[in-house]
Amino acid sequence: VGDGGNGAFTQTGGSTTINASGTNGLAVGYVSIGNGTITLSGGTLSVTNGTTYVGYGGNGVFNQSGGTHNASVLDVASQSSGTGSYSMSNGATLLAATVLVGDQGNGTFTQTGGLNTVGTDLIVGNAGGGNGIYNLSGGIVNGSSSLFLGNAGGSTGTFNLSGNGSLTAT
Repeated sequence: VGDGGNGAFTQTGGSTTINASGTNGLAVGYVSIGNGTITLSGGTLSVTNGTTYVGYGGNGVFNQSGGTHNASVLDVASQSSGTGSYSMSNGATLLAATVLVGDQGNGTFTQTGGLNTVGTDLIVGNAGGGNGIYNLSGGIVNGSSSLFLGNAGGSTGTFNLSGNGSLTAT
């Protein structure tokens, strides 16, 4: 969605399944000149055995106000040229084994409601140069996961918890 230009995908119901493997998956804002937006307000969007990239190398935006998003990995701002933002509000459910915010680029995750269930790792600011910010003011981040802030040298991770937000991590 937004490979080398502007792209948008809106889902209000139904079911979308992307069968991927390894590092393949769904890319929102793929190359540096790409601008992509996904709006999920209902239904189920699944990326099986793969990654959802929001701002892979370009600019990616994922707005989730409802429905369920399933992914093996959610990677916000994957590459150094990537800028990504993910927002969740009431009625939204995110199920991912690993969530990376600011992997190598600039990533922001804003959660004002909903349920984010992380299976293994929640990493905010992952690799050298990665800048990640997680704003949780409502809803729940839950999982048997580890929370890493500024995971590697040169990365910056910030987690802001306020309001009625709830965070559970090991």
